[in-house]
Amino acid sequence: MISKLPSEGVPIKEFPGSTVSRSDQSPTVVGHRKADDREQARLQQACADFEALLIQKLFQTMRAAIPKSGLIDTGQAGDIYTSMLDQQVARDLALQGGLGLSTQLKAQIVRYMENTGNPND
Repeated sequence: MISKLPSEGVPIKEFPGSTVSRSDQSPTVVGHRKADDREQARLQQACADFEALLIQKLFQTMRAAIPKSGLIDTGQAGDIYTSMLDQQVARDLALQGGLGLSTQLKAQIVRYMENTGNPND
């Protein structure tokens, strides 16, 4: 069986040689696993969104450092377009691995949660 995480789009395979089959698990174990999977997907998405925000701010800062020539005046519409372009490129870049910040951030959050215990338990 192959499924995809909603935030990553990466196929995950369940290996048939596993020692525990789905039918051997109680409904509560399966429910907790699904909840954990949802939490992991939400955490991955939040980390990717944070990285995209930082990349977008980086693009804005780099664009502001370039002097405008005045040859072509795009006006407010051009500013909105470049802002939207920067946002989409930053989002795509972050979802494809980007600078690697989201991976490191997620690892740090997971490590922190393991050491302190989950307050939702």
